[in-house]
Amino acid sequence: MRRPAPPAKRMTSEERSEPFVVEVGLATPIALGPNGLWPALDATLAFLQAEREGKGRIAAPFPRIVPPLTALAEDIYAGTVLMPDPKSLRYLGFVSHPHTYARKAIRSLDPEAPAVLNNEGGGPFAALPRTFASWQVERAFWWGQGDREAVTALLLDEHGEPRLRAVGAQRNIGYGRVSSIAVRPLRQGFRLVNAQGLLMRTVPVRLATELGLPPDGDGLQAYIGTAAVRQPLWLAENQERCLIPLPPDTAYMSGII
Repeated sequence: MRRPAPPAKRMTSEERSEPFVVEVGLATPIALGPNGLWPALDATLAFLQAEREGKGRIAAPFPRIVPPLTALAEDIYAGTVLMPDPKSLRYLGFVSHPHTYARKAIRSLDPEAPAVLNNEGGGPFAALPRTFASWQVERAFWWGQGDREAVTALLLDEHGEPRLRAVGAQRNIGYGRVSSIAVRPLRQGFRLVNAQGLLMRTVPVRLATELGLPPDGDGLQAYIGTAAVRQPLWLAENQERCLIPLPPDTAYMSGII
């Protein structure tokens, strides 16, 4: 009597790792924050993971569906910033909107803290104007390395509709509305630097040599500054000295892309 074949081993995300590209269609202009940086793939996936699990931005760990850039940095991932299609990119100008901030305590770090901290100058809220650059772009791209099926499951629902509703700044008033998302395999491998010498994601200076990048940024379309390199991006302790990509729109206006 023949023995039944053993069940096929289920592959892990690391074993399914492959290069991929995410094409994002945009229905409305995208607005960029004061730092001018375009949204990063790892931050976007972490946000979607937290939303799906009903967790806060601090509590949700990053899904291990995109591998680290290097074993020395297990929380810095192989994904680029969103790169606009230069053929459809058009500068619209600056827009200014008043922002109302609730001065909330970080309750996940201090459960005993009050939900809202009082502002003696005007109650718990403060209205401040902020200025954003806006761009018209029909489509943009993320490049990454990882579990393409798992990335697709985060970005698209079971009907193939985008879970990601908007990207960039000012999303709550209609900027950066996502109309479509497609995740496809990439023939060539994931690269940190494109053919024009543009750095494709923020990289800590301490890791530059290991990743084959000049620590001083010489020869790269990048600059050195302070940036967050792990989630959550807004915590000061997650910031360090980095090679920071030249914003794609700046690269476009300079004729680099």
